[in-house]
Amino acid sequence: MIFNFAFILFFFLLSIANLKATELYSFPSLEQAEIKTPNKKKKESTPFVLALAKKTETPEDYLTELTEKGLGRMELVRLILTSKKSTRPLPDLVRDRELGMRLSKIAENVKQDNALIRKEAKTLLAAVLKEADNISQTLALTKTAIAGTNGNDFKTSATNYTVLTSSSATPKKSRP
Repeated sequence: MIFNFAFILFFFLLSIANLKATELYSFPSLEQAEIKTPNKKKKESTPFVLALAKKTETPEDYLTELTEKGLGRMELVRLILTSKKSTRPLPDLVRDRELGMRLSKIAENVKQDNALIRKEAKTLLAAVLKEADNISQTLALTKTAIAGTNGNDFKTSATNYTVLTSSSATPKKSRP
């Protein structure tokens, strides 16, 4: 009884509003719909990633992506060493790690000694951190040099150079 009343009321309101049933649930066509794509900017690599890429000959972009995903430094170094000592590529090992597999289990699966990899990783990590410190100091000096000029000194010196070297500007003779 209540269902019949609601059904009749629905069609009554529908006829009053002079709407068709297809207009109630209209979706925009694919041509009208705006497809939103995320605006992904390439993030700059950290000094650690730069140093690790240099030491291990691993692509810098891939290492940056892995650090953005949340892999830790020691974890990353151990995965790289495990990959280098085995026949399995690094992306496969990373996928196993993302699925929750322990690093010791990953090393065991590729028939490598986990204790030896951990020891080598500590040594390599210390060297990479030292190199990363050197890189960060170099970057800081470069940024300071660029920031210290504010861009104005470059323009001024370029203008002065142009004025002094142009054919219309002749140097004045100095008096003895």
